[in-house]
Amino acid sequence: MTNEIKSATSVVTTNESTTVDNKNYDELIREFHRFWDVFPGIARLITKNHRILASNSIAAEKGFVEGAICAQVGTGPNAHRKCKLNKMFADKVGYTDRVLGDRVRGWAPVEGYDDVCVHFTVMIPESED
Repeated sequence: MTNEIKSATSVVTTNESTTVDNKNYDELIREFHRFWDVFPGIARLITKNHRILASNSIAAEKGFVEGAICAQVGTGPNAHRKCKLNKMFADKVGYTDRVLGDRVRGWAPVEGYDDVCVHFTVMIPESED
């Protein structure tokens, strides 16, 4: 079995499991993919330290890949403006915003995991008349 260390901040991927600070997230990651892989927007499973544990295919195409720091991915200096990740972890409730006119962003805590959340972005479609 080979281990690939994703960063010095303890994200390790093996061919059997993903751990962060010695926690096993395999089942959580499977459940994330079961729901969020069909979501019509960007979805990431992110740790309190902003490390991406999993992402759906739309997010991965945008560079939000496992092991990356979410705030270091994006287009331009305002891509992560007013991020509510830290606020969500502090308050332990979900948040949404619309700082970008054509999309809604959200941060949702994951029950049973105080150090992980789902962060999603969905485009607002044009009105269908």
